[in-house]
Formats: sequence, C-alpha cells, structure tokens
Amino acid sequence: MFNSFINIQNISDKDYLSIWITSMTISYEMVENDIKTFFESAVVPENCLIIIPNSINIEDSLVNIKKRLDYFSNTNIEFIQYNDMGEFIDEEGNSKNELIDKIKEKTIVELFDKNNVMMTFDSNYHFRTLSGKHTNKFIKISNLLVEQNEVNFLSICLLPYLNTVTIYVDTSSIISLIQTAILLKKELNVKYVIPRIQNFQSYVKINDYMKDLDATQSLIIISTTTTATLIKDIKKINNNINKILVLFYYPVSETEHSFDTLIKLEEDMGISSPPENYKSENCKLCQNGSIPVQLHSEQFILSIKEPRPIKLTIYHQPTYLNEFFKKYSAEKILTLGGRKNAERFDFNINGTSLAKNLSFIEKLKYVLQRHFTLAIKQIVYIDEDSKKFAETINDIVIALGGSSIEINIKEDFFDLDKHNEDDAILIVAGSISSGYVLEEISRQLRDTHPNASRFYMIGISKQFSKETFEFMKGNIDKNHMYGQSHLVLEIDKILLPTKTINTTWDKELSFLKDKFMGEFGMIENDTIQERIEWLEETKKTATTSNIFWKDSSNNNLKLADGFAFWKFYKANNDKYKNTSEVDVLYTFALVLQYARVVKKDLEQTLYDPKIIAPENFARFNDGILQASLLRLSTSHELDYSTTHEFSKTITHMIKNIITKYNTKQGEACMEFLIALSTKHLKLHARDFSELIDYFKLLDTDSYPKHYKVLIDYLISTLE
Repeated sequence: MFNSFINIQNISDKDYLSIWITSMTISYEMVENDIKTFFESAVVPENCLIIIPNSINIEDSLVNIKKRLDYFSNTNIEFIQYNDMGEFIDEEGNSKNELIDKIKEKTIVELFDKNNVMMTFDSNYHFRTLSGKHTNKFIKISNLLVEQNEVNFLSICLLPYLNTVTIYVDTSSIISLIQTAILLKKELNVKYVIPRIQNFQSYVKINDYMKDLDATQSLIIISTTTTATLIKDIKKINNNINKILVLFYYPVSETEHSFDTLIKLEEDMGISSPPENYKSENCKLCQNGSIPVQLHSEQFILSIKEPRPIKLTIYHQPTYLNEFFKKYSAEKILTLGGRKNAERFDFNINGTSLAKNLSFIEKLKYVLQRHFTLAIKQIVYIDEDSKKFAETINDIVIALGGSSIEINIKEDFFDLDKHNEDDAILIVAGSISSGYVLEEISRQLRDTHPNASRFYMIGISKQFSKETFEFMKGNIDKNHMYGQSHLVLEIDKILLPTKTINTTWDKELSFLKDKFMGEFGMIENDTIQERIEWLEETKKTATTSNIFWKDSSNNNLKLADGFAFWKFYKANNDKYKNTSEVDVLYTFALVLQYARVVKKDLEQTLYDPKIIAPENFARFNDGILQASLLRLSTSHELDYSTTHEFSKTITHMIKNIITKYNTKQGEACMEFLIALSTKHLKLHARDFSELIDYFKLLDTDSYPKHYKVLIDYLISTLE
C-alpha cells in the first residue's frame, strides 16, 4: 500500500475528500489501493482535493483518475500543491491556505480523538507531572504517532516552522515526527540545511540546554501544554528565547500566549474536556482519595496490587512518646488551629504555656548550663508566641549569675540603628515546623552580622521527618569563620504531619458550607451552624477543645481508663483529668507519622499501597481514639474501595457504630458520618450501596437532628 493519508472533512457545509501525499514520485497505481480501501467504509463526496508536493511531475494517469475510478464519476477533483514553507496553491497559482488550514485543524482534532491521545484514570488515580502539578488527564503524544500515513500528514503541517539551526524538544516521543518533517522539507528544497535535534527532557535538562542557548538560531518545540508552565520556566532561564512551538495547546483558562501552536484545542471541538490541574499541596483529586501516579516523560507504571492493611502497635511509637506526653499533655500546650498570618488547621505549640511548664524549664536550664556563653548579648525571638520563651531564657541566665540580655522580636532587632557586629546572638523559637523563618533570619544575619556567632534554640521542633529537620538545620548552621558551625539546639521534638493543608477539618468546612448553607448564609440546623462557626474560628485561632463532634448526649469525647500509647495515664489522676482531645490527637499524629517516615509501614508506593487495617478501629474503640484515627489518617490510608474484603469489615463496623449511636460504642458516630460524606473514607461500591440500604431502614427520627441530616445526605448520593 502506498500509505497516502485520506480523510473527509466538512468545511462551510461542503464535504471535502483530501488525499495527502508526501512522496516525490507518484502514479495512479500508487494511490489506487489506498482509495479503494478508504471507500470500503465511506461515501465519495462532491469535492476531492489531491494534495501533493510542488516538485512532483503529475502523470497523465493520475490526472485522469476521475476516468479510471468509478468512485469519482460525479466528483470535482482539484490538485493542490505545497512547498517547503507549507504554503498551498491550486493549478492556477491561487492560494488555498485558508481552506487547507481549516481542513488541517479538523483533521488534527479527528486524529486526536481517534487515537485516544487524552489519557485518563478512574477516580482512584491521577497524574503527577514533572513540574509537580497534579492533573486528572495528560496528552500522550506518542499515541498519535503510530500510523505512518498519519505521521506523514502531520509532517506537512509542521513545514512552516522548521527554519532554524537547532531544534530543542521536550520529549523523545516527537523526534520521529520532526525528523519526518525535516526530510520532507529537504526533498522539497535541496538547499535546506537540516537542523540538529536536541532533547532537553522537559525539566530534566532544562537548565543545561536553555541557559546559554542562542535564541536567534533555535526553535523550542513543546509537545503539549495546558498551563504553559514549562514555557514560563524556560523564559525565566533565558528571556531571549522567543521561537517556541507548542504542538497541542489545550488551555485551561483564557490567557494570552506568546508562542506558536500547531493547534489550539477547545472543548467545543467535540473532544474530551481539558485537564484539571492542581498544585500538589492543594489537590482536590488527592482530597477525594485519588492516588497520584508520577509521569516520567510519557511513561507511568500503575500498581494493580491490592492495598496491604497495617495494624498499629507499640512498634509504631518512638521511644520518647511516653515521656513527651507525660510532660506536655493536660497543660494546654498542644493546640490545633491557626494563628496570626496563618489561618489553617495547624499543629500549634502554645509558646506561653510551654515556657511555664516545669519539666520544660528544668530541661531548658540544663541545656543553658551546658551551652550558654557570656558572649551572647542579644536574644532575638521569631514571633510573639516565642516571647515568653525568650524571657524565660533571660530569667534563667540571671538566676545562674549572668547579666540581663537585651531581647527583641526579629523585626525590631533588624531595625536597630546600631549593632555591635561581633556580639553573639541567640535566636529563639518557641516551636518551628519548616524552619523557613530561621532560614530567613540566618540570611539577614549574614549581611548585618557576618562575623557574629549565632546560636539557635528551639523549644519544640515539629518535624515532618528527621531528614527534613536536618536539611533545615544544615541551611542555618553554616559559618565561614574557621570552618565552625553555628549551634542549633532543640529542647524537645515531636514528629508530626506538618504539611497541614486540606486537612479533614478543611474538607468538613467546605462540605458543610457547600451542602447545607442556604441563601444569605442561613443554615436550618443549629448544630451544623455552630460547627461551621467553630471551624471558621479555629482556623484563625488555635484551640484544645471541640476538635471532634460531640457524642449524642452533647458531651466531648474523652479517654476511658487506659490508652495503649500512654503508660503514665490514669483516668482519675488530678493532672490527667484535664487531658484534652488535642493531646490524644497529637499522639495519633506522632504514631501515624512515625509509621510513615521511620518504620515505612504506611509509606505509600504504587507497588505497595497501604491502608489502615479495619481492626485498628476495634482495638482503639474509645470514640476519641477512633475519631483521632479517622482525622489523621490520609484519604489513601482509608481508601477501602479497591478491596472488598477489608471494605466489608469496616462497613460492618460502621453499621454497628451508627446503630449504637447513643451508647459508648457509638460515640464517634458523627465522625464516621463526616468521613463518609467528605469521601475521606471510601468503601467498595457494593458495600457503600449496602450501607445506604441499611441507612434507609433506620428509624432516624430518634437520632439527633444533625445525625439525621448527614444520614439523609448520604442516602441522597445514591438516589
């Protein structure tokens, strides 16, 4: 078969048969089989365009195709020639660019749809691109480059763009297409100088190739983009680059762009809707329990292994856990919520309460006796919450026989008119998580006090992992003087999931406002209204109470007689009767994070996905423990939708909890209803349907009104 490319498109209410040919020598016999094969499943239109290179010698047999093939007896045949610049003219020399451009666009869209170029998953998975974005779809160009006749057609479309010395591509999958177009251009113009092709592999070698690139002699070809992020990053590296061609541009928003496109895709072309793109820290797909799959160029590997259930035991607690909570629980030190300039549901340490804690003061005194130097003339604290910590340090220094030290918040310190640049400085933080504030202070001090010794003291470091803390520490302890490092000290530490964006409280707030807030912000159910108000206030100001929904008698959830992770705890002890919900929450946060980043039992990979074993909810059967586990497990860890065995088990437990809502076994009833409603906990479809059928049989009129509201909502999701 000759492998010409044949298709039919409707332009301005006229059907055009287009026969695209790239060979420099053709005859009737060459195209006969292609035409016959095509018309086995198509009707011959009134108009036929035979599109050929301008260097071709049209044989009489080809010109007389109308007479030789019965298909064309009633067809108007027109020969269109194209040159190496991708310009199209008819036999009289008239331009046909406008008509051909319309045919090209429709044909490319047709190929895009036919070849399943837009890749998607089901709701359980989505893609993570090389730029770090999360998306529900991606355009896989290699799917378009399978049939040689289609590649030949696309190579004609590329002819106008290839006048350059070097072509840089973002993926190897489009090199074969570009090479085909280059060879065609060379055949059309023997003087054409074939350009070099370099693959910068998207973000892998972007700096190496783009930094010193000669923009006047180069063309950048991007296979596909929806946000132009890669192009923006290229221009940040080399602002002189202006010759950029995007093969498939499918914008997710209407924005101006300064690059050429082979085609700009739009949803009204009859193709799949554009991808949804999210930043990793604010991904709605992740929020709904979808697992991100990393893209490597156009390749990805998806695990089909069933998730492995993980049972939490004392093996998943660090050695310091018991002592940490013995010192800091029931002291209103551990809080959840926001603070000034940080409105989110964060793990916050109350610095004022911490600085009053006797165990903390005792350890602080010991550390100061070992490491404090009289050379320290300034104490700089990072925020108002660290002020009491700074004052306590000064009080201890005075009690130990030292002199009072000048204390300033960081903003005031850097505004001081005069500095003794040789004074040693103590920078204190009541608590830190990322440590970016300490890194910023460190950078400023390199300018203002380049020769000063610096000491960093942290009350409690909230660590996502030991590695992230050591990395931050390495950034601030550098000292160019005599190869010595600045001293970084932490009085205490706790491992926590410090990346607290899109928490279960965020999901809950969005859900309640979206589903139950009527016109003018009115909500019929008072309890739900109060909950929304609490969530909005706590996002601004951290608290220790009402973290969870109350039980059916409107009581806060409390620990019973014992807790496996707290050896010190006694329910009737005067101190621990003030234990808060947040104290228990922090304990599970530590245990789960330790299981993820240290023991690796809850580390998620495509090859070995993990879930929280349903039996954990039976072992930790106090309502406050179940609520903590629900709130702090990730949506991936509570995704039972792909495993019927464990989904069936957790469904049975949920039925029991909902049925016994007004007993001790049902204390966490509302927490389970919220987890199901926000899709933080997902069941197998069959089990979810069974659970909804079970809900329909309940006498919910006896339930608290807000329980009934949630149950009715869940029932409505399957109606």
